[in-house]
Amino acid sequence: VNLCVDPPNYNFQQPYKWYDENRLLIDSTICVTVAPTHTTSYTAETRSGVCGISIDTVNVTIRNYQVTALQNDTICNGNNTTLTVANAQLNSIYSWVGSDTTNYSGSMVVVSPIHNTTYIVTAHDTITGCSARDSVVVMVRQPSQVETIPEITICSGDTARLYIINPRPFNIYEWVEANGNKVSNDSIALVNPINTTTYIVKAKGKYCPETVDSTIVTVRVLRKININKDTLICAGQSVNLCVSPPNYNFQQ
Repeated sequence: VNLCVDPPNYNFQQPYKWYDENRLLIDSTICVTVAPTHTTSYTAETRSGVCGISIDTVNVTIRNYQVTALQNDTICNGNNTTLTVANAQLNSIYSWVGSDTTNYSGSMVVVSPIHNTTYIVTAHDTITGCSARDSVVVMVRQPSQVETIPEITICSGDTARLYIINPRPFNIYEWVEANGNKVSNDSIALVNPINTTTYIVKAKGKYCPETVDSTIVTVRVLRKININKDTLICAGQSVNLCVSPPNYNFQQ
């Protein structure tokens, strides 16, 4: 701040001296520039011949002006969040600028970024002219899309490996049978049903809604083959061998 002896009180022919609160000489001039780090008093002094010494004092008050934006947040893509200035003051103006070039005004603003975004809030005191800044980060998670293979066929007694295509590290997965019986809490499930069964997988993120997909495990049964009983024939003769019904299948 620039401190000066007010006109018309100064006289260029008179010597002026400026002192700080510790009586340390700052400068010998009509005006002096100071940058205190705390509230400080400054004294201007001049001597005028027989009239003696004239002294005046001015106080430079330091206001610790700050702005604090409330904590970082994480949302699901498509949702919004409210950015808030803690202890907002009536004589302050607040403006927000996002790293995605969005702009907002006010001590509370609603934002809905589509990717991770840093928001800088600038506070301006309309009385003192002081300014301060703070920032918050809004992390954006993508919806918990889940996809699995639609169908698997196994033989009775075998094990089927169910899995998620492109699992995401932030998701929680749960496999259940169509009747609700829980199978696994992982992106992979090993099952060995005795009958054809539908399995449902649920994907849940911390910040996004649950999504589901399903797969069918078809179980084939190895059919028992029954053929004619042992037959005795003479050399050179032939015999017709057949699978006994009802176990045969014309497609097998």
